[in-house]
Amino acid sequence: MSEIYLPEISREIQREVLVKHGINEALLAIRYNFEQNANPLNNLPYHNQEHTRRVIRRTTSILRAIQSVDPFLVKKEDIELGQLASVYHDIVQEWEEVGGKRKRFIGENERKSAEMALSFMDRVNKSDDIFSDTDKLIVKEAIEVTIPGFDQKLGTVTQPFLSSESSPITIAVALADIGSCGIDGPSIFLGEGDALFREENLDILRTLGEGVQNLTPEQRESFRERMLNWSKFQLRFVEGRQALLESDLSGIPQPAKD
Repeated sequence: MSEIYLPEISREIQREVLVKHGINEALLAIRYNFEQNANPLNNLPYHNQEHTRRVIRRTTSILRAIQSVDPFLVKKEDIELGQLASVYHDIVQEWEEVGGKRKRFIGENERKSAEMALSFMDRVNKSDDIFSDTDKLIVKEAIEVTIPGFDQKLGTVTQPFLSSESSPITIAVALADIGSCGIDGPSIFLGEGDALFREENLDILRTLGEGVQNLTPEQRESFRERMLNWSKFQLRFVEGRQALLESDLSGIPQPAKD
């Protein structure tokens, strides 16, 4: 990457310009790697620019809600860090195929994504006055909090690294990543769920590309059963996320929760 030239402008404006540059650079990388990849299986129906842009938007909305009730808790610079963490949170998507399914390298992908965000911050930093070590730690934490877990009892995805002690930025990114059902409503949530199903089920994704006319009756029934099971899981996912909401919001002021 070529060096970014910034004229003699204030630190605040420099930081804003650099964050916007980081967002654009990361989105271009996501488009190249996961939408225009020479290997069609690396073109991801879910983990693409659309998902990333939605996480940026949702993160920004949550942080502004907190800022509206406590301007000292969330400042403009915090919103910028949230946006930077959001755009990089899924920039690494490495996987292997296991039994017709896409097995993503959960944990490793998020940590590598955090490393890429920090690498960008280091590359554009003229001094610690732009991105401090604390800023880097916050971005790293906010990305790694998106490492998912699973609650068997509730039947839903969790974020084990999220706690009431997490920073508002971390809480915002966590909720923005898997909170579309509560934030954006059912139509977007259902569309995202369908996209994630196609992404994870490589054999079905291939069939959609090649045509279903050559499927055996046994394959049709197997695909049908998996689709129905996924639909049932989606309902449990939403109910589980709703059950965990109060706990996930515990680190922010009550008026912002409302």
